[in-house]
Amino acid sequence: MRSMASLRDEIGQQIAEAAKRVYAKLGAGHDEAVYREAMSVELQERGCVVKTEMPVTVKYETTEGKEVAVGSGRIDLYIKKEDEQAIVEIKAVLSLIGQNKRWKLKPHVQLRRYLYALHEGTGFLINFPFPPKGEPEIIYASDDSNEYKAYSVEEIRRKYPNAYAKWTDEEERRLRTEYNRGKVINELARTFGRKPGAIRSRLLRLGLLDFDDHQ
Repeated sequence: MRSMASLRDEIGQQIAEAAKRVYAKLGAGHDEAVYREAMSVELQERGCVVKTEMPVTVKYETTEGKEVAVGSGRIDLYIKKEDEQAIVEIKAVLSLIGQNKRWKLKPHVQLRRYLYALHEGTGFLINFPFPPKGEPEIIYASDDSNEYKAYSVEEIRRKYPNAYAKWTDEEERRLRTEYNRGKVINELARTFGRKPGAIRSRLLRLGLLDFDDHQ
């Protein structure tokens, strides 16, 4: 059995890789629905189970503690892979990162509300910018935190140049060799230019690391 942290990192990696490929192939300027459907196709090809426009009920708790349905919404993408789930909301606007804070937080807060309603812990708000930018913007959200965490693939790659890139057979052979030589997770992350969580996830996939190993 693999740890939830490694599964969460893996599904996030799959989502980020899919978003990058969709933006590279389709380019900027499409409606959100086009990017949503392309993301669905891409994620299914990566082994994920995907539901599009999944309904979610918004409930209101009365003073007597009774929950009453007061509205509904639709989640762009509900994604499941192995034992981990995530939801994704799609945007196609100028920018979500670094713009007016009150505006950019609204879709992020809405995403967190959906997470709370579904009792899910991981969500991503993905923007395919127009005018064009080099990478899609990705904003992470969780149902147990009030913190706003925003990043782009481009920003992450300033520290980890190979972040979210597909692993090659040669890289996996090198990873086996370096790990067997005694290198720990953080050293491997620097060597391969990937996030520590991605290194841990790949070691688990290769059968070189136990799920409860916390190097």
